[in-house]
Amino acid sequence: MKKIIIIAFIAASFAGCSKTYEGTVIPEDVPDLAALQNGYMQQLAASTEGWYMEYKPTSNPTKVSLLMKFSNDGKVSLVSDYKGYTDEQENVRFRVGGNVKPELIFETYSVMHAIAENIGGKFEFYISPNADGNFSLTQINGPVNTVYTLRKAVATDRADIQAKANTALLLQQFAGNASAYFKNLELASFDAFWELNTDQQTLKLTWEDQAGTPVSKTVTYNYIANGIALSEPVTKDGISIDGLYFGTATANELEITAAGNAGAGRIAVSHTPAFPYKGTANLFMRIDNVLPRFFAYTLDDPASYYSPDLQPHVAALRELISPAQLRIQLYHYNMNAGGTTPANQLYSMQLLVKNEAGANVFIPYYTSLAKMDESHVVVTPLGTTNSVGAPYLTPVLDFMKIIFPEEGVTVVPYGRSGTLQRLRVISRKDSRIWFNIIVSTPTGIYVD
Repeated sequence: MKKIIIIAFIAASFAGCSKTYEGTVIPEDVPDLAALQNGYMQQLAASTEGWYMEYKPTSNPTKVSLLMKFSNDGKVSLVSDYKGYTDEQENVRFRVGGNVKPELIFETYSVMHAIAENIGGKFEFYISPNADGNFSLTQINGPVNTVYTLRKAVATDRADIQAKANTALLLQQFAGNASAYFKNLELASFDAFWELNTDQQTLKLTWEDQAGTPVSKTVTYNYIANGIALSEPVTKDGISIDGLYFGTATANELEITAAGNAGAGRIAVSHTPAFPYKGTANLFMRIDNVLPRFFAYTLDDPASYYSPDLQPHVAALRELISPAQLRIQLYHYNMNAGGTTPANQLYSMQLLVKNEAGANVFIPYYTSLAKMDESHVVVTPLGTTNSVGAPYLTPVLDFMKIIFPEEGVTVVPYGRSGTLQRLRVISRKDSRIWFNIIVSTPTGIYVD
């Protein structure tokens, strides 16, 4: 009898209380987690205009605007201002799940996954209701603990997000349609290299200070109607650019209607840079004529070492000479230890190929080099080779005219491969032709 009384007392105590799971209060009229999740699903689907969120996935200022319209069948349509996802994505599967507390999970690959891959963040969120009828989201095991407001959308949200999406599409198309490698920002009071990463929403500007030394600044940006807002101003000698507004675009030019107090101007596409990269020509030529020689090479993956426009030419040459392997190697000031290498053999492009037995064979095609400025070098084929290279001399010379035109090449620093310098060699006749090389000697990093 005593046991029965105790059990009845415990049951009565719980009957008058709400349940809690990890801080989420489950009201009396929602008796379990599954019912709570189903209630959130219905609430998400009930908003006729959908839901709006400004999503800043990391501690960086980069944010993405999102408009979501949920349905009861577990599908959501998404509109964003993120590159590649400016058109509405339909039939993206989602669910409200979770084992401890409700989670909003985007299951189909969507803009949420692309943001996570390129910028950061997650596509799974804890979800909880707010008193005002909106929801709060936090990333599950994400890089930040930011609480995002998923609010009911209003009629103007779609137009606002579409205006920003149009800017994202404008920049994406301009970058994709550009007919040359270099993009130069040319304003009334400011000139710089323009390097835009639309995946990560970063902008790198490089300009020369009064001493002629290159200065670079990388900022993140967010889309606005007809422009971008920078995460922090880019400044130089009283000039301050906190955003840029765009006008009309062609394949070779994007109009800038306003850029802080730097005035109007354009982003111009060019086969040559706005100013030279200091020191790259000297490194490339081994201009001091000292050992060790300059030795640099490509490897086998075409996408990693050759521009899309150059890859067919490399493939054709490989098929002709050595289908098993063809690598480009550059030897500059290739003096032997005795100091007796003939002057007309000090500089060469050598092809590393495989013979029928699978052994490496080096085929030299000799060149001469002339420095035109700090990063501009003219590489002139001499039309000479050895007995192994003689049968291929004509097609190789045709290939060399493509990568080493009379106008010369621009030698651009291109990061590092471990502790070794990487360079990109770009045609000044057609800058869509370029190849990347790893500098084996001299060792170390010379130009960042």
